[in-house]
Amino acid sequence: MTLLLRRTRLVIFCSVFQLLIGIGLADTGRALAELEKVEVLSFGGIGVAGTMSPGDQLFRQLAAAPDKTALFHALWEKGNNQAKCYALVGLYWVRDPDADRLAQQMILSHASVTTIRGCIAGTHEQAASFVDFIKSGDYLRYYFPDLVLKSR
Repeated sequence: MTLLLRRTRLVIFCSVFQLLIGIGLADTGRALAELEKVEVLSFGGIGVAGTMSPGDQLFRQLAAAPDKTALFHALWEKGNNQAKCYALVGLYWVRDPDADRLAQQMILSHASVTTIRGCIAGTHEQAASFVDFIKSGDYLRYYFPDLVLKSR
């Protein structure tokens, strides 16, 4: 009787686990697709209340995924300029060997990025003006300190 109960529990657990994994993968795919076309790169909390931007929320979803490095590379390949900045943040975070080359590519392309800093939205900046901030890890330390702690 107890053996049958254990097997039943195991079957139920495995079924639910697969369902949850599938939901997580779907959420990651959706987050990647949305972040590829993000409208602004935010610097910290936005608006009067200082809330987390949609881009930051999507970045966190990718950062939590087990295949985050591949996701950051896909974001770089398919994303707009704002998305490429988020990809660089992630690639430097995981210490990817391609990060420096991609950062240099962004600088040389003279890419313009739409940013938001607090209540100042829609500013167009050259990515070169803050790529060093991303490369140094300061962007991550200031705006995602919990991720920095996890990587230690």
